[in-house]
Amino acid sequence: MQVQNPMYKFYKKLGGTWKSADGYCVAVLGKGTSSIKISYCGAELERGYSVYETGILQMGTAPMIVGGMMGQFYQRHDGEELMLDLRGAILSADGKGLFRIEAFWYGNEELHLELTELCNGQRSGMPLTRCEDGTKPGALPDGGFLCVCGNRFTSRFCPECGMLRPEPKTYSCACGYTGGVGKFCPNCGKKIEE
Repeated sequence: MQVQNPMYKFYKKLGGTWKSADGYCVAVLGKGTSSIKISYCGAELERGYSVYETGILQMGTAPMIVGGMMGQFYQRHDGEELMLDLRGAILSADGKGLFRIEAFWYGNEELHLELTELCNGQRSGMPLTRCEDGTKPGALPDGGFLCVCGNRFTSRFCPECGMLRPEPKTYSCACGYTGGVGKFCPNCGKKIEE
């Protein structure tokens, strides 16, 4: 039997919320999907990505890997197991590009993100660790909100990372039910069309 998407296991492995030690960088990867959202210093990127298991090719003395399209080589990092192909993607704020992704990879139980600041060319790298608390971003019972960066707040914007608090989605059914959105109305069972 042939597997439809052999990379699914990598997307599933990487799925979840990852943060830098200082909390300035947050990456949310879809569980089992190729969606990713990265927030760093007020700049964001939201899109799909490709993931590749890194195989070593010996070219001279430096280990190189093939990533994405044939013929594209880049320096393999020590401990690198998986490459997330986002090279060249731009993190933006207010329609202005602020950071370019140079490398994004997984190894040693961490994601590693290397960025170049577009205004001055300064390059920086940071490890991201998986958030282990098990809490998911979203509304809290006390009227507050839990942000993807892990901060709890009640204002419109997160004071830690600047993320806009999403408006809660509600549904009004013909049967009279008004409340949270799901796939079916919890009162009459009618399928909710998106």
